[in-house]
This record gives sequence, C-alpha cells and structure tokens, in this order.
Amino acid sequence: MADPASSVPIDPFQLLGGLLALICISFALYGIGVAQAYVFMFNSKNDTTRLKLLVAIVFIAETLHSAFVLRLLYYYTLNVMSSFPAVSIIDWSVPAMLFTEDVLAFFVQSFYVWRIWHLSGRSITLIGILVLILILRIGSVIATAVFSIKLGVWDGFEPDSPSSIIALVSVALSAALDGLIACGMIYYLWSSHSGLMKTAGVTRWLMAYCVNTNLLNVLVAIVIAVTYAKLSHSSMMFLGWISLVSKLYSNAFLGTLNARHLMRQNLNRGIDKTDVELPYFRSATDYGPGTVQSAPAETNPSTLVISNEANGKFLDVETKD
Repeated sequence: MADPASSVPIDPFQLLGGLLALICISFALYGIGVAQAYVFMFNSKNDTTRLKLLVAIVFIAETLHSAFVLRLLYYYTLNVMSSFPAVSIIDWSVPAMLFTEDVLAFFVQSFYVWRIWHLSGRSITLIGILVLILILRIGSVIATAVFSIKLGVWDGFEPDSPSSIIALVSVALSAALDGLIACGMIYYLWSSHSGLMKTAGVTRWLMAYCVNTNLLNVLVAIVIAVTYAKLSHSSMMFLGWISLVSKLYSNAFLGTLNARHLMRQNLNRGIDKTDVELPYFRSATDYGPGTVQSAPAETNPSTLVISNEANGKFLDVETKD
C-alpha cells in the first residue's frame, strides 16, 4: 500500500469503498451462519458430542472473526477521516482476523479431509497429500499474521518480499486444498454409488453441493490473490475478500449438516433424496462392497450407508453417543 504521506494522493473512496461493501456482505453471511447454527442446535439430538463440540468451535471462531473484522473497519474508516498516515499502519485486528480465520478453516477443512479418508477406504497416499497441504496452509497463514505484527506497516509487504510471497502462497495453498477436496469427494461419491433411484439422487445432490461450495472458495482465493497483487497499493479491497473466507467455510460446513434433516424429511415423503449423516462413521457388513444402499432394517431407515470397495465395509453414517 502506498504511503499516505507521499506526494501521490489517495482517494478514500477507492481505498475503503470495496472493503466496506465486502464487509457488509460478510456480516450478512454471518447472520446466515447464526441462523444455521440455531437450526443445527434444535436438530442435533442424534449427533455425537464431538460433532456438537466442532460446531461450537466453528461458531465461536466465526463470531470472534466477525468482531475483529468490525474492529478493522472501525479503525481504518476513522483514520481515513482523521489521520491519513495512520492508514499505513497494520492494526492488530488484521493478524487477529487472520488467526481466527486460520483456526476456523483448519477445523472445517479437517472435517472434509476426514470424510474423504473414510470414503476413500482410508487411502494413506491421498490423505497424506491433503494433510500436508493443510499443514502448509495453516503455517503460511500464521507466518503472514506474524509478519504483519512484526512489520507493523503495509509497506513491509512489498512485491517480491518474503512477507508478500508467503501471503500469496497461503492463498494458493487454500485454493489447491479446496479444489482437491472437491475433486476427492466427487470421485469417491460417484465411484461408490450403485445407481439405485433412491441413492442416485443423494449422490448427485452431494456432488453438486461439493462443486458449488468448494468452487466458490477457490474463486474467492483467486480474487484475493489478484486484488492483493494488483490493487493493494491503492485499495484495501483484498481485506474485504479475506473477511469473506471464514464466512464461506462456516456456512458450507453448517449447511452440509443441516441439509441432512431436510433430506430425511424428503425421503419420508417418498422423494428421491435421503439423509446423509457424515460426521461419525461406524462399520457394517451386511452388503457387498462398491455400492450405495439404504440402511438395513436395524438402523434408522433414513440413513444412507456407503460401502467402499477398498475395504468392503459399509459406513453407517448415523451414530449417537
């Protein structure tokens, strides 16, 4: 970002206009996330304590993240009106926002990686790659936050500087991980489905959901990289896009969980959809490998059971403590 004290004039509308608009969208998404958390709370009686704890962690991290985003907007808006040179300072809310986004993304992406671990028949190679990218992503975001604290000013993030390169690497790793998660989920869902009418609808729905949510995260990551690399000298728009990331993760995560109950209701009405309880799996062996079937009679009839060809076991996905 250009030094406000330099001879080059800075347009406050260009500097903060995009940031303000994107933060407004961010808080709208936070409101949707609150509603989704409320719905989950009243439909989670059959979910495990671990899943409820995970949802609580995600919601708390999302709330803290929103508070830091509000502080960021407050600081830079007031300083544009009162003291332009102060805009070049990196406020503490920026690394705080990065840390909370990192925590939230870690839990949500770990949840998706864990699902692929089961759907893939516990493929060590695939999960090893995903876990490695996840660790590198977490480390690069933490490094970026530490750089922002140590440098203290935006000029420290000059192009080709170590701090700037690490920031861009963190965005690239995030996009790569989201893309691989989407591809992995689609591949294993498609390869394991049986073609039965009752389960084909669920498979298609899950594949479409994976594409839509993860593709959106990849696109936002690309936009962050472009706006940071090309516009950061005159606009804080890239911070607005960063504020959207955690909202997309939390809404996709909670949306996945809440959709299970709607799909159960549709199944009970005879619609070609069923319920998928993905968080915690247990094995069953009543059917052959490589198929997707309805749950056996002794389980909840609305539960989808997935058999993976790699280990010949079904994954009965609705469990309770």
